[in-house]
Amino acid sequence: MKTIIFLGAGASKSEGAPLQDELFFEYFKEFSTDDKYYNILEEFFMKTYNINVKDAKKFPKFEEILGLLYTAEKRRESFYFNINEIKEGIIFSMAEILNMKLINYSKHHNQMIGTLKRQGLINKIILITTNYDLLIDSAILNNNINVDYGFKNFYRNNNNISLPLYKIYGSLNWKYCDVCDEFIISSGETLNRLSENFSCNTCNNLFKSIIVPPTFYKEISNYYLNNIYHNVNKSLYEVDNIIFCGYSFPDADLYIKFIIKRAEMYKQRPFRVKIINNYEGKSIEKIEIEKKKYELFFNGEVIYEKISFQEFSRVPQQYI
Repeated sequence: MKTIIFLGAGASKSEGAPLQDELFFEYFKEFSTDDKYYNILEEFFMKTYNINVKDAKKFPKFEEILGLLYTAEKRRESFYFNINEIKEGIIFSMAEILNMKLINYSKHHNQMIGTLKRQGLINKIILITTNYDLLIDSAILNNNINVDYGFKNFYRNNNNISLPLYKIYGSLNWKYCDVCDEFIISSGETLNRLSENFSCNTCNNLFKSIIVPPTFYKEISNYYLNNIYHNVNKSLYEVDNIIFCGYSFPDADLYIKFIIKRAEMYKQRPFRVKIINNYEGKSIEKIEIEKKKYELFFNGEVIYEKISFQEFSRVPQQYI
């Protein structure tokens, strides 16, 4: 029986990635007006939130801003600014800061994949993540394993070994044409090039990013995300064990909860769930709240392991 390892924001945080509410603070601290999107986003934050980016300490979450833009886009209503321009700017400000913060950093993800490979467990693992960054993608490729994204394999290694990686909200290295469905996948080394305006070779339409805020996932008709959804749904019927790493089970991820709960009911047997989300300084109260949230949702046993993702990555075989 296979095991799902579900990676949330806490797994990326262990490598130094900023959390959602830290992304824009880090971007405006590290980049200047020379950056392609700096001035556009500076005007956006001042007009929309009355935030002066040069001295602001707090920003809205990435997910909230994308949600506003997707709402306007879906309703075909104006939102003062050019929606596509702001959306691309928001996405690539995140890409740039993550690329800067995480370049050459995938220690714990690399360690986890390397250990699973040495233990002969790669074919027993399915990876699902809500993260947009390329930490886990790079870790898989660096261990001479190909990535199965659920709609297309990314081959960089001359072998037949591949590992399912379902990025249910999209990825920073994906772009697609919404006219003819042409698709681009970049490696981490060429991530910055995706901030350019690529035109499709087939129809000359501009490529678009595939990044979706959780609250809008259920409304997306994108061909690639639908294929991922199909594979995630199918995978839930193939496993009994789910290990959640760095994932707090947020309310916004309602669609994830829906497909997991539906699978649990139709399988007529509960999942065995383990939570890996501890870190130094985490309060007992916060642990209990998080644990109770999982216990209330799942019908079966929920084990809250008192270890961090860093510790888990060294010996993942002990928890599978």
